[in-house]
Amino acid sequence: MSFLFALLMQASAQETRIVHASHEDCEIIVEIGKAKAAWGPKGPNEPFAIDGVQSDGSIYREDCPWKELGVGAPTAATGEPGTSGFGVDKPSYSPDGNTATAALDFVVIGQKNGERLFASVLTCMLDKFDGHWKLRDCRQKLIT
Repeated sequence: MSFLFALLMQASAQETRIVHASHEDCEIIVEIGKAKAAWGPKGPNEPFAIDGVQSDGSIYREDCPWKELGVGAPTAATGEPGTSGFGVDKPSYSPDGNTATAALDFVVIGQKNGERLFASVLTCMLDKFDGHWKLRDCRQKLIT
């Protein structure tokens, strides 16, 4: 499940399994963030969803070594009414490990009842060259 839905869900009272982003995942997140969210030395231009709920109910935590990856730490998205934010879903890798895809989600949440006012999901494709991930393209998948 994407960040978009994770922002709108209540946290479960029971213990939830946490899966941490791999170093490769983190490189992909930063590459997409630099291209699509102006992520630089001071962090991205929008609050970032560090946690996302996966289809199995686990939490995918993007607690990456931001400084080591050449960018500033993000401000955490809250999902509270009247806020906006973005997130990058857990990447999927090709069998040979040289290409990957990940969804990039942007959302604005309404002031009064927490309904989404705007949502945009892009599917981003990346290629690995000389041990580093490079963004090939992002295509609009959904926009409301």
